[in-house]
This record gives sequence, C-alpha cells and structure tokens, in this order.
Amino acid sequence: MLAPTVYRSVNGSINWNLKKGFFMDENSFLCVGFGRTDITAPDPIPMGGYGDPLQRLSEGVLLPLMATCIAVTDPEGQTALLYTIDHLCTNQDWMEDLRSAITAATCVPADRIMLSATHTHSGPDVRDTVGQSHPYYTQFKNALVEAAVEAMQDRSEAQMSTGSTVAENQNFVRHYVMTDGFMA
Repeated sequence: MLAPTVYRSVNGSINWNLKKGFFMDENSFLCVGFGRTDITAPDPIPMGGYGDPLQRLSEGVLLPLMATCIAVTDPEGQTALLYTIDHLCTNQDWMEDLRSAITAATCVPADRIMLSATHTHSGPDVRDTVGQSHPYYTQFKNALVEAAVEAMQDRSEAQMSTGSTVAENQNFVRHYVMTDGFMA
C-alpha cells in the first residue's frame, strides 16, 4: 500500500498525493470520484462487538449501513480506492478475495485498495460468525465492487488541500485526567 506523502509549500498550503515523491503544484490536478452503496445485512444476522454474537441478532433496520469509496487518480494515472464501511471491523480473511473482485472490476491494483471500518456496533459480526460462505458475504462483496465502479465513473478534476484550527474544550481522548484528579 502506498503511503500518502504530504508537502507544505512556501505559502503554507499543504499538497498531498498517494505517489511518493510527487509534488502537487497549483497547475496539477487529481481526479477524484465518490461511490456509495447500501451494505445493510438481511435480518436476522449476528451483530458485532457484543461478546457472544449469537446472543445479539439484528431485529430490523433503523438506518442503512453504507460503504463509501473514494477513487483518487494522480496526474500520472495512478489510482487508489479508499473505503469506509459501516462495520465494527474488517475481516482480514476476506481482504484478498475482496480486493481481487474490486481489481477485476476496476483494474486498480490490490495494493492500492484500502478498506477501513467505522467501528459501528450496529453491523454484522464479520469477524467471528459471518464467513465467506454466509449469504451476506456475497452481497457485501458485490456492494463494494458497485461502490468502486461508481467512484471510478464519477471522477473529475480536483485539487486536494488541508487546513487546521484549534477548537479548545470541545472533546478529549479516553482516560483524560480532569483538573480535580478524576480520570474520565
């Protein structure tokens, strides 16, 4: 997997690209596209993150679970696909097969496909109980392919930059020690 490279220019703007050593100037454009598909599991299905997964089965759908894919192509034609999926975690046993299916549909090399989970406890238990033989796996794989194809077709010229600010007293990390010594 290529690591992102970040450059800070003289005027302070940040330029980012997935190809190590490539500098994005004001005349260079990326092509970026987005794809999004529903990955909601059929009922009932074991839910992730509750200990014994068979004790916590889904009972309906309040909001759909989604897979979002961003396709980023640099000026040299190198493309990466970045996913967020509404699951508790990713299942490493699935990665090779998922990446192969996505590569077959998009021609994006497997080492340029990244999947990350939102860590929702409202999704299927893909780590322990839902294996590749489960009907949900095929639905999930097809949805990821669909999101990638949509993202690839949606690409258009874009420039990428970042900014930052300080928002004090908004939130804090776990186990923060309060001024009175209490550990939150």
